[in-house]
Amino acid sequence: MEEHFNLDELFQIAIKLEQNGAVFYREAMNCAVEPVQRDLLAELAMAAEGYAAALSDIREEIGQDSRRDSVYEGRDSSADYLWAWAGHVVFNADADPFNLVAADACLGEILEVAIRRKKESIVFYEGLLRGCEKPEHRQRVERFLTGEMLHLANLSEQSLRVRELMSSNSG
Repeated sequence: MEEHFNLDELFQIAIKLEQNGAVFYREAMNCAVEPVQRDLLAELAMAAEGYAAALSDIREEIGQDSRRDSVYEGRDSSADYLWAWAGHVVFNADADPFNLVAADACLGEILEVAIRRKKESIVFYEGLLRGCEKPEHRQRVERFLTGEMLHLANLSEQSLRVRELMSSNSG
């Protein structure tokens, strides 16, 4: 088996990850009891849709010629990791994203799954960044990655608030 990835394949996976995130949050809205919870999940879904659109824009800016060039060839840790992704070992981008939580999951559980998946996505985006050879492409992906890290921090903050609220209600 020839082991290579090009930027186009990496961007397609990245876009699918964000689209799955939007589906996950929209499906999770059905579990939300309070309007404020539904509003939060709707905001997260819109953010994921925005991230997918941003990745699509970056992908278009890079251009087809640059996207088709192999960026990972042979065997190294980055290529091995990306092959694990492509083989659905780490994350199945085609699976129903809401199957990650129980149908009656509380907001805290939903946010914990979202945090885990966001961390996995950030690691993937690091691989995407390494595949960008031109400085202007790297800068765009770096800005995107910074946004994803801020999103992770926001998810963590929301999760902490939910846990604090749950503990104050139970005590």
